[in-house]
Amino acid sequence: MNTKTLFTVCLSVVAMGVLMAQPGNPSAPAPFGFVELLIGAGAAYGGYKAYKNKKAQE
Repeated sequence: MNTKTLFTVCLSVVAMGVLMAQPGNPSAPAPFGFVELLIGAGAAYGGYKAYKNKKAQE
């Protein structure tokens, strides 16, 4: 479990660095497209499955 957590944290830090390095006007609003919605839905589904799995173990 600790390896998965460490991998997730490292991946998140790298992704934040890449996203902050994007060129462009910093005052322009970021586009919110379909890929972001899929990522959010996947995160919500993963959280639901983790909650359901933890509740079933109790």
